[in-house]
Amino acid sequence: TQRREFFEEWLARAPRAAVDGLLAGGEGWETMARESLKQIARVAPERVAEIAARLPKAENYWDREVQEAFAILGDRDLVSARQAAEGMTGDSREQALEGVAQVWSKSDFNAALEWARGLPAGTDRDEIIRAALVGKASVDPPGALDSIGLVPPGGRYAHFATTTGARVLAEAASADFDLTAGWVAAHPGLLDRNDAEGLARAVTNRLNTD
Repeated sequence: TQRREFFEEWLARAPRAAVDGLLAGGEGWETMARESLKQIARVAPERVAEIAARLPKAENYWDREVQEAFAILGDRDLVSARQAAEGMTGDSREQALEGVAQVWSKSDFNAALEWARGLPAGTDRDEIIRAALVGKASVDPPGALDSIGLVPPGGRYAHFATTTGARVLAEAASADFDLTAGWVAAHPGLLDRNDAEGLARAVTNRLNTD
């Protein structure tokens, strides 16, 4: 924790030197790099792809640091973020592509969808399209929900709210709960129980509020 505080202070004062020091570090550098990647994306965006390419695959399924860092890059400059993600190698490449798709879909879902479908063989295109659907859900909940059939339901065994429907529903409910609930009511039977798990956080928050 103390090393993390020191690194964050260094990163704020001298981003380039801090990243150089991080990459030259010994055992444990990956953990600090992963935890700091979003901040690095804000102060030294040109170094994110270099760091992400060296990170091992995340052990935790819920770890989305690389995706979120590339989403920050995409908000800043979509073209350069896309080029950086496409040029990456290593275990974090698909998360980088997901971050780009999530941001791109907010402004042009059809273009992001076409791009995702054209990615090279061996890429999990369905997962990248799911990220695009989540991005669209943040700005157009009904439109995203109407499009969940573009990819298979997916979902990870024994993991909560990981189907396509659940992920899109969670983002849609966060963006506009009433609009999302209205869509669900108007489409009975389209979502199953696993998909409905996506509403859990939004419903819990509303119950705790009142």
